Amino acid sequence: MKKIFFSLLLAASTMTMYAADGMLPGFFSVSADKTVAFSKGNLQATYDGSLWTWSFAEHQWDYIGVAVANTAISSNGVVSTNGTVDLFGWSTSKTYFGINPTDNLSTYSGDFEDWGQKIGEGWYTLSKEEWGYLFSTRTGSQASTVNEIADTRYAKATVNGVSGVILFPDGGIFAASEFTVVDKLNKVNAPFTATTCTADQWTALEAKGCVFLPTAGYRLGGAVYSGDPNGFYWLSTPRDEICAYSVYISPSYINPQNEGARSSGHSVRLVFTVKVGSKFKAASGDDVLQYEVAEISPDLKVKVTPGGHILKEGTDLVIPASVNFFGKTFAVKEVENGPQFGNAKTISLPNSLSKAVSWWTGDLSSLEAFIVADDNPLYTVVGGVLYTKDKVKLYRCPPKKAFTSADFLPETKCLGGRAFYKNTAIGDLVIPNNDRRYGNHYFLWLQHYQRVHTKFNDQFEQCRIWVLREPCFRYV
Repeated sequence: MKKIFFSLLLAASTMTMYAADGMLPGFFSVSADKTVAFSKGNLQATYDGSLWTWSFAEHQWDYIGVAVANTAISSNGVVSTNGTVDLFGWSTSKTYFGINPTDNLSTYSGDFEDWGQKIGEGWYTLSKEEWGYLFSTRTGSQASTVNEIADTRYAKATVNGVSGVILFPDGGIFAASEFTVVDKLNKVNAPFTATTCTADQWTALEAKGCVFLPTAGYRLGGAVYSGDPNGFYWLSTPRDEICAYSVYISPSYINPQNEGARSSGHSVRLVFTVKVGSKFKAASGDDVLQYEVAEISPDLKVKVTPGGHILKEGTDLVIPASVNFFGKTFAVKEVENGPQFGNAKTISLPNSLSKAVSWWTGDLSSLEAFIVADDNPLYTVVGGVLYTKDKVKLYRCPPKKAFTSADFLPETKCLGGRAFYKNTAIGDLVIPNNDRRYGNHYFLWLQHYQRVHTKFNDQFEQCRIWVLREPCFRYV
C-alpha cells in the first residue's frame, strides 16, 4: 500500500512547491508585526512587439542598464525596439507603470499604482516606513548575526563583481568563512569592497535568506546612467505631487528614504507578504496537502487546511511534524477538516499538534485506523481508535473499525460529538454505565448497525431516533 510522507524538503526533486513564484527564502521584518520575503530579482517588463510581460531578473545581481529597452522608451508604455525595461518612473494611473520617457513632472501626478499587481496577489512595493524599519530598526531575532556581530541588517558589498547592498534576514547566522571578505556591517559609508563574495558563495548565502540590491543605475528621460555604481529603488510613498521616496545607494552613502522626482527611472524590487493566513501546498506524486501559516511570532507554525488534492483510495497518510516554507521550518500545530482525507486508509498524527482539532468529525469513510506518535501531547490510540491523551474521551472510531461493546475502555467517560460517524462495521453495542457524559449527536449518521444500549442502574429506558431512515435505539 502506498505511504505518503508530506515533507517539504526543497532539495527533493519529487516535491513541487505551490506558493509565490519567484519568492526568496529569507524572511524580513518591516514592522513590529509584519514580515515579508523579497522577489528573486529586480522587476522587469519585456515587450515582444505586441504584449508586455512582467517577471523578475534571473539572478539578484542582474540588471539591464544601458541596453534595450531601457534606452528605447518612446512614449507612454511604448518602446521603439523590442526588449526589456527595468528602470521605471514612479507608477501612477497616468503612466503605464512608469514606462514613460518624459521628464514632465505633471505626467506622474496622481496616486500610486503598485507594480505588484502585474505579478500577482500578495506582491507589493515597500513603503518609506517599511524600508526605514528594515534598514535601521531590526534587532535581535529580527536581524542576523554575521561574523559573530549581532543585530546585523545590511552590508555594502560586491557580489559576483557587481556592487550593491546585501540585506541579511531575520534570525540569520553567517560565519566570516561564507564570504571572501566581510567587514563594516551596518555602515552607510562603507566601500562596496568591504564585503565581497563569489557567485558560488552567493548561491549559498541566498539559500540562507540573503537579498542583494545591485546598483543598477538610473534613467533621466531617455538617457540611462549605469557607468557609476549608483542605484535607486522606488518606494510606494509619495512626498508630494512631483516627488516620491526611494532607496539611494552610492559609493559613499545609503539613504533608505531618499527624495526624488517621480519622473526618474529607478529599479523596483517587490516583496511578498508573509502573514498569518498565507497558504502554500506541497505535492508528492499526485497527492497534495495545503498548509496555512498559523503563527509567525514567537514561533513559526502552520496548520493543514482544506484545499489539497483528494487522496488516492487506500492512502496511508502521514502528516509531518514540520514543513519547510521557503527556507523556514514551521511546526504543524493543527489539522482542519477537509474532503481530501476521505480516501485515507490510515492517518498518522505527529507530536507537534498543539491544538485540539475538529476535522475528525469529517467523512473519513475509508479510514481503518489512526496512528499517533507516542509523545503526542493531545491524543493516544488504542486499537486504531483515537482518544484524548488520558483516554477519558473516545474522540473518533474509524468508519471501517469493527468496534464492539468489549472495546470500551474503563477510563473512558465520554464520547466525541460524532465518535462513530459513518461507521459501517458496528453491530449491537452495549455501553456500560461509568458516570459517562456523551455528545449530543454521537450516533448520528451511523450506518448498518443494529442497536445501541446504555446500561444505567441495570435498567433500560428506550429512546427511539431515526438514522438514514432506519430505526436504531439509544438508551439514556
